[in-house]
Amino acid sequence: MRTAIYTTSCFFGFVVVYWLHDFLLIDSCLDMGGSFDKATSVCTSGHTYEELYQVVTWQLFFFYLLVGFIVTLFCGFILSKALLFLRAKSNEN
Repeated sequence: MRTAIYTTSCFFGFVVVYWLHDFLLIDSCLDMGGSFDKATSVCTSGHTYEELYQVVTWQLFFFYLLVGFIVTLFCGFILSKALLFLRAKSNEN
């Protein structure tokens, strides 16, 4: 059962980091005066590729790791407490 908790927690961590990365790239595109087409996931602006994606630096990489780690720990904690609660409820009956 613990493996399922760890797997689910890691999944939520990856989902949050993926969402955060998309948000920051779209925000960077809009901050530089571009427009973002969600259907094609393309940023249209007069800036070069390197300028648009300079937001992906090593500091941001460590920020992603930190956010992923915190979300994974939080989800693992919540899921383990929920499992303990459900076991206690089933033992009462």
